[in-house]
Amino acid sequence: MKAALSALTVLLFLAPRAALEAADPPKPNVVIIMADDLGYADLGCYGATKIATPNADRLAREGRRFTDAHTPSAVCSPTRFGLLTGGYPWRGNRVPRHLEAGESLVIRDGEPTLPGLLKSAGYATGCVGKWHLGVQRKTPIDWNAPLKPGPNDVGFDEYFGVINSHNQAPFVLVENDKILGLKPGDRITIEGNNKQTAGPLLRDENALEARQTEKAVGFIERHRDKPFFLYYPTAAVHDPVTPGKAWQGKSKAGPYGDYVQEFDAAVGAVLEALDRLKLADNTIVIVTSDNGGIEKKGAAFGHRPTGRLRGGKGTAWEGGHRVPFLVRWPGQVPAGTTCDETCCHVDVMATVCEALGIALPANAGPDSFSMLKAWRGEKLAKPVREGMVSVAQHAAVFSLRQGPWKLHLDAKLEPDGTRTFTPTGLYNLAEDPVEKDDRAGADPTRVKAMQETVQRYQAERHTRPGWKN
Repeated sequence: MKAALSALTVLLFLAPRAALEAADPPKPNVVIIMADDLGYADLGCYGATKIATPNADRLAREGRRFTDAHTPSAVCSPTRFGLLTGGYPWRGNRVPRHLEAGESLVIRDGEPTLPGLLKSAGYATGCVGKWHLGVQRKTPIDWNAPLKPGPNDVGFDEYFGVINSHNQAPFVLVENDKILGLKPGDRITIEGNNKQTAGPLLRDENALEARQTEKAVGFIERHRDKPFFLYYPTAAVHDPVTPGKAWQGKSKAGPYGDYVQEFDAAVGAVLEALDRLKLADNTIVIVTSDNGGIEKKGAAFGHRPTGRLRGGKGTAWEGGHRVPFLVRWPGQVPAGTTCDETCCHVDVMATVCEALGIALPANAGPDSFSMLKAWRGEKLAKPVREGMVSVAQHAAVFSLRQGPWKLHLDAKLEPDGTRTFTPTGLYNLAEDPVEKDDRAGADPTRVKAMQETVQRYQAERHTRPGWKN
């Protein structure tokens, strides 16, 4: 009798806890791995034949492959800004181009960011890799003072990596707001973008990605017991092309192909950690690039980073901003599927927040639309977006997508920070994916309507319904 009563007591004690756990499952983790300069056709699952990318290909088999995903800019810093803030980087001429080595932080104090929103929801947040959004508030940066405000001040609990692009000075590694490895009396100075005039060189470029991968895996291991957000923007595959020794000569596309394969190995290391720690089933993994590829990389070996697309990094042609975009979320995103919904990196904020059940504040993500239904493979009655804007380097050329139609516009920057738009070409990507047949002369009504749409997007300061600031 006593044994029966004890068992009943235990069951009654455990029942509320079990019910609570059933009603409130663990929050999904989020991992975003973003390559630097990886082209649309650099991965096997997007058509590469000279480069082996088994880990990215695994994500395509286990998740969803997007074929019409775009960066808001054809260069790096603006896209990073757009991903983290959910806003077009050209607004108010905020981030029209890549940052020079000595430029300060472009995210404003109190500006809503994806890591900030997740941190407020109880997530551990970490950034490992290329930051390239500046630090401090004065230009030029004082490399001998704390590098703050910086990543830790816009929502990340932890930061490790390369503040600028890895072809830019200083050639050091940073953890949180400090340069690693400095000895008493060391002083860091730089000249221009690429010259370090004083201070020690404190990193091995050929070992850089392996070091960053190790740190990314370490972040996952340390935070395995609570929800986490890992943003891992790699140094690979940006110039200088510096694959690790283990990867040199491994591809059929020369050193560039070797570097892409090292990037894929970094993806594999993260996936292996999630598997080993039994976190894969409850983790959203996104793999993408910050802009289109450089056209001639691997050309001597018969490889084309942008595939059939016209143009490459820095241009408003499709090759400049159409990028790989893979999403895996077991049980939520259908495995082995593709999606042709037009989406943009600024949409990551709204999509991730909806996936995690986090309400998007009214002043967050002015251009961010939730693509969660597209992620899940739900049938859409109409496109999620009315239109999508991508820009070339310096935001001197804009492009607007509406359905299959793409309008190119020259954009003249005015003294007040706005732009005046002049249409230069209209293309139907469904019929002409390589953008050779200009239809502007045959369809002036569409050209005018699309031009007015871009002008409206600029004047209204947002495209997301409900945004207020």
